[in-house]
Amino acid sequence: MVGTLSGLAVSAILLLVLHVSGYRAIAICAISIVFIVAFVGANYAIAVLAITVLIVVLFSVQGDPVASEIDVRLISTLLATLLAVAGLCIWRLPTPGDTARRSTPS
Repeated sequence: MVGTLSGLAVSAILLLVLHVSGYRAIAICAISIVFIVAFVGANYAIAVLAITVLIVVLFSVQGDPVASEIDVRLISTLLATLLAVAGLCIWRLPTPGDTARRSTPS
């Protein structure tokens, strides 16, 4: 989640504030690919940041509206996080037989 949110912030700055397009957008894609390859094993959050920047920039090069793309990805990420946390809470709820199965240290 941290990588995606950071990637969306970087994408918003690059595309909405700095208005990067054309060859500069292609250069950002190339730099993003280098970051993905370099960090996918070492620091996954940085790799996801680069993946997010790559995807959003590629969509902008194609002509998709950047602001709505960032909004959709932000909402989707937050909903997925909410569902994952809710699923974890439900999964961890104790059942009536849980107390009998746990061993107590002596």
